[in-house]
Amino acid sequence: MKDIILATLLLIGIVDQISDGKAMIEYEEDGKLKYSYVSLDQSACIPTEGQTVHFFEDYKIVTCVE
Repeated sequence: MKDIILATLLLIGIVDQISDGKAMIEYEEDGKLKYSYVSLDQSACIPTEGQTVHFFEDYKIVTCVE
């Protein structure tokens, strides 16, 4: 059950900008573009701009998609 709850919180987006130890991620929700700022210090990988990532909103990146 815990895995199902975590999976619903996991989002997919594209890294738009990296600055000052944070990544700004662009993602779509309900047909609208949204942005989330996540800490690179707590993230599982270090993405590049334009890379697709799986992340928790305003928290951290879980995986970087190659």
